[in-house]
Amino acid sequence: MSSKIVTAVLLLAALHTSAQQTDPKTKAEPPKPKIDYHEAGAPMPTMKLVSFDTLEQVYEGHDLKKAKKKYTKKYGYAPATKIYDNDDIKSDAPVFVMMFNPTCGHCEEQTDRIEKSIARFKGSQFVMLTYPNNKQYMPDFIRNHKVKNFAPQVIIGVDSASFISETFLYGALPQISVYSKEHKLLKSYNGEIVIDSLVKYLEP
Repeated sequence: MSSKIVTAVLLLAALHTSAQQTDPKTKAEPPKPKIDYHEAGAPMPTMKLVSFDTLEQVYEGHDLKKAKKKYTKKYGYAPATKIYDNDDIKSDAPVFVMMFNPTCGHCEEQTDRIEKSIARFKGSQFVMLTYPNNKQYMPDFIRNHKVKNFAPQVIIGVDSASFISETFLYGALPQISVYSKEHKLLKSYNGEIVIDSLVKYLEP
């Protein structure tokens, strides 16, 4: 008699286990495949860039009231810190994301090349990102270069969403990643980047 009870208990336990395995409510979701943002065709990862337009940062040590008037007259808007995200990135033309260090000589030279050739990139957008620990060097970089003259075609600031860690190839600086108007990665370049190699992505 007892053997029949044991057999029945084991049978019920087996049925219960089987029901748990097939019940869609208890079935675990398979893990989502991790996106490799370095591969061509990968989507642009989350963008969160904190700009450096504030008077306190750019005009430190100057008469802020006069500086504000001068800035507003020159650029047509009052300076203010702004946070840019993916919705602020152009979606009707290629986008060039440049990862740089404001104290890097090669990055400064590349910035100068972009400034001199900016007319060739009409309709496109440059996003210049640096690590948060470089924040202290940004005011001098902005003062020494003319990138802010080209806003909003060029936006520059600190990466606040791990964009760099997701996409950086850990090669030479700077790195420029080219994205299609659909925000899909076309190619990434490191080091000294010839302007012609970027302009070709604007061709129809």
